[in-house]
Amino acid sequence: MIEMYAQRISSYGAGVVFHPGRQTALQFEERINSIDGDVMILDEAGQQMTSMEFAGVIQGTTISGRTLNLIVGPADGFSPSIKDRFSSISLSMMTYPHEMAATMLLEQVYRAYEINRGSPYHRE
Repeated sequence: MIEMYAQRISSYGAGVVFHPGRQTALQFEERINSIDGDVMILDEAGQQMTSMEFAGVIQGTTISGRTLNLIVGPADGFSPSIKDRFSSISLSMMTYPHEMAATMLLEQVYRAYEINRGSPYHRE
């Protein structure tokens, strides 16, 4: 499913970059701090929003030409300094395995693009 949604959003010019392999929390956060563009982390305590609200976030970054990097975090969560530095969203108050969170996030990115183009994919 990750590959399917990654392929679907590629038609909108959106890309997916996976950083496989084990990293320490410090290495992971150093990588986040060096990313160009806007960063939004996924965190269970992050802002919860509807698909329509998320579509607005995607539309805002698309219009501005900025790159939005959505980050699924390390197994033990983000440090307080990362949480203070970047905005965060929550898919749910529940905890999910990384692959499931990535799948759900990619589906929501695809849904946001579909909402923004006015397709019937999203139903209220």
